[in-house]
Amino acid sequence: MSTRSGFTLLEVLVALTIVVTAWAGIAAALPRLIGPSPAERAALAVEGVLRQAREAAHEGRSPVSIRLQDGGRTVAAPSLGARAELPADIVARLEGVRGWGGTGAGGAFATNDEAAIVFLPDGSSSGGRVTLSDRTLSAPEAPVAPAPPSPASAPTTAAPIASVHVSWLTSRIERR
Repeated sequence: MSTRSGFTLLEVLVALTIVVTAWAGIAAALPRLIGPSPAERAALAVEGVLRQAREAAHEGRSPVSIRLQDGGRTVAAPSLGARAELPADIVARLEGVRGWGGTGAGGAFATNDEAAIVFLPDGSSSGGRVTLSDRTLSAPEAPVAPAPPSPASAPTTAAPIASVHVSWLTSRIERR
């Protein structure tokens, strides 16, 4: 009979496998237990307003525009009264059409001063993107050749944290 104590290599490997499998399961379930982040909730709210506007344009047979209000703190479809108000540290930037003619119940579809995403009754749209940024994070500076410092080169935008894209041809709405 041997007096050596300890574990065999096989026992150590089995124990290690069990521990790693347990941690992997916990890590996979953690986001569901914690819930969505404020950025995810904001992106879901924006996506909801966009989907509501798309459906209203199709069902109502008239164009519906999406605009920013309150300095980028609200994404709205004025003709529907639909709004997604963002948390205090999140701001939206809308990239869409400008100066697109016509008027609807919510005023001009898109003015020269204000970008908009317009959903049309035929299922298409002007296309565009709503980018959500966190005011508390600064955007990373792009590497550039050395140049004299100027106020225009200083990073003044917040770091992008989520975006919702709208396809111009199909009006497909996709969160990224």
